[in-house]
Amino acid sequence: MMLRRLRAALALVLAVAVAALAAGCFEEEVRVTLGADGRGKLTVEHTMGKMASAAALSFGGIMGGGDEELAQKQAASYLARWEGVAAWTDLEAKLTEDKKITFQATGWFEDLAAVRRVNEETVELAFAVSREGETTTVAVDLEQGSDQGPAPEELLDEEVANLKMQAAMLPGMLEMLAADYRAELHLELPAAAADAEGFTRTEGQTASLVRDTDGLGATINAHIEAALAIRKRVDDGELTREDALVELAALRAESASVRFAGGGALEGFDAQLVAAKETWDGSAWRRLVAKAAEDAKALGEMAEPEPLEEPPPEGLDRTTPDAFEPNQAGGQAKAITVGRHENLLLDEDDWYAIDVPADGELRVAIEFDENLGMLHVELHEMKRGDLQIDTEGYASHRRSLRFAPGEAMRVLIHVGAYDGEPHPYHLSVELGAFEKADVAEPNDTAAQAATLEVGAELPKLVSEGDDYYRVDVPKGQIVKIDLKVEGESMSSPGVMVFDEEVMRSLGSEGFGDDAGGILVRGEGKPIMIHVSEAWREDGKPPITYSLAVREAELQLAPDAFEPNQKRRQAKKITAGVHENLTVDPEDWFWIEVPDGQQLKLQAVADHEGHDGPLEVKVFEGGTRGFSPMASGDGSEVTLVAGTGKAAKLIIQVKARELRPYRLNLTLEAWKPADRFEPNDDRGSAAKLEAGAWKDLVLAGDDWYSVIVPKGKRLRVEVTPSDPPGSGSYIQLELTDELGSAIAESELDTSRVVEHAAAGADETVWVHVHEMSGKRAGYSMKVTLE
Repeated sequence: MMLRRLRAALALVLAVAVAALAAGCFEEEVRVTLGADGRGKLTVEHTMGKMASAAALSFGGIMGGGDEELAQKQAASYLARWEGVAAWTDLEAKLTEDKKITFQATGWFEDLAAVRRVNEETVELAFAVSREGETTTVAVDLEQGSDQGPAPEELLDEEVANLKMQAAMLPGMLEMLAADYRAELHLELPAAAADAEGFTRTEGQTASLVRDTDGLGATINAHIEAALAIRKRVDDGELTREDALVELAALRAESASVRFAGGGALEGFDAQLVAAKETWDGSAWRRLVAKAAEDAKALGEMAEPEPLEEPPPEGLDRTTPDAFEPNQAGGQAKAITVGRHENLLLDEDDWYAIDVPADGELRVAIEFDENLGMLHVELHEMKRGDLQIDTEGYASHRRSLRFAPGEAMRVLIHVGAYDGEPHPYHLSVELGAFEKADVAEPNDTAAQAATLEVGAELPKLVSEGDDYYRVDVPKGQIVKIDLKVEGESMSSPGVMVFDEEVMRSLGSEGFGDDAGGILVRGEGKPIMIHVSEAWREDGKPPITYSLAVREAELQLAPDAFEPNQKRRQAKKITAGVHENLTVDPEDWFWIEVPDGQQLKLQAVADHEGHDGPLEVKVFEGGTRGFSPMASGDGSEVTLVAGTGKAAKLIIQVKARELRPYRLNLTLEAWKPADRFEPNDDRGSAAKLEAGAWKDLVLAGDDWYSVIVPKGKRLRVEVTPSDPPGSGSYIQLELTDELGSAIAESELDTSRVVEHAAAGADETVWVHVHEMSGKRAGYSMKVTLE
């Protein structure tokens, strides 16, 4: 399946932790009040963790919107994941003082067995109700499995090494979860519980199940130990593959149940349910939840493209399985021989296995109809995971890979399709003696990285995909990494430097025929250099390049604000000139701007010999501070930011490499950008009637409110001052009282939106914003017809 190719994420047995992390960590209480007839209500109190809240505000802030609006959208997205709920009432969403999104709601259901909560393809919470005479059992299914993880077959043959790695990661994962993960489920039953399995306590008519970080850690460790024990029993011949798969599949789920006897229906429930449905039917919350469900569905459809309708190549059958089937998973990989294998049919995924000797080189080529253009081929080492991945197959009908392991190894060949549809293809497999293309080979994977010393200069290196190099750089020493492509090339190579220990990027650059350079400060541990080709037309010669790792002429000491490479490390800075700063590779600061003033910022790169500009952004502190108020790039950047109100502004300075620069910060009297300022959020929206205005300025976001009389149509037209192609990306949208978008413009057309009021006068908010955060001018016309 298409989603299986995302298995480079955590292994299946860590799915409980993955679900918690994917949800961003949370504190949640779900209380289910149940009648004997299976009807009832549930109340939800959900508080998102700090990381999840920050991410939600960041992504939501890109498209604009205040704190209350973004909190409501998150609540709606969460409620849209519940199935089997007839109506929601008593909804409230807000932001806490410590910047967490929190919301609560009451849901009404007519059959608890139909109630479940899903997240994409994962069932997070489900109920099953069974009755035997007077005794009722409610089973709570906490299954976290989904097709996003590896299939059990793949786990058995390939993922045991990953499990050990993930076990080492567990302390750090639990540290991330520690402050934010707690889930409580309380069942309020019509009679006292007779028996409870998995519930932490039973008090009278309430049975409770509590999950927190400590319990999660024990669960994960138990899964890891169980999976490793299953694999060992298979290796020892004590367990068949089929039985092992059954046991591994059982690790996907956790469940608990509670039994109770007797009891009656909830008092007054019929009238309460009718009232809840009537309230829900006409509410703005229902529209917001429906919009969230539509957005989630559209996102899923984007991930699964429609199948192409082109006919298969002549002579190839698109319906009959080939002789290697079944081989849809790594655990089903079929041995393949050297030679050309014609008329194969891709069925979801195809896996093959071949043994490569220590002095051998494997060459694999796939041919398919260029009109399809959806296939790709990957190589994997059977026990350690990915070796080399080719993910580009759109522009050609042939893709090829080569790999020299340097040791005897069984290699898996994986053929897949981006659209998940069956496709016919030919596969050629060759084994030959490995002949080094350059002095660093074999170095196609991180495990094979060639070891270099500072001062190394390597000419005439050859890349046909990926090359890796490892360099020990003394602590504090700054080195310059230069790459130069030799001769003409149709390729688009690039280089990335990262900390091998924590996989943190230290710098990156794309290179054409001219040399570039990346400055890196040593931390007393190895750095990894990864040279890759973004694309290369198949059949064309590989690129030839030179690589040099030299001590940089310019040795820059860390400045007085270090460490401040991350937003959470932002250091306080004051007005004035700050010289001898070094971006490493990004710096974060914050400054207090008093009421009635604004910040003027000048960032100037001091060293002319460095490639690439400075990138500077200014954010508003707090919950709205994830969409820039102002941004710019260049060797010298000047920005003005502020709303006229006292605020904490956050400054980010970024470059592709170490670079010296200076900052000049000035606090000056606030000057309204236009006649409607300040109107940067819904709370300060300027009230408008029909009319036209010129010389308006976006210095962040602009908000307006318009009363649309019953039966009238509102039309808003915004015209950017900058000409097309200037890099201005003004967006225009209309929102209702809950902040849900009811109309929005396209970026590649004129900015015009319309909305008609229906049965009553309606207040509509007009939101204009520049998607990149740059200052932009525009004119606006509002008509009511």
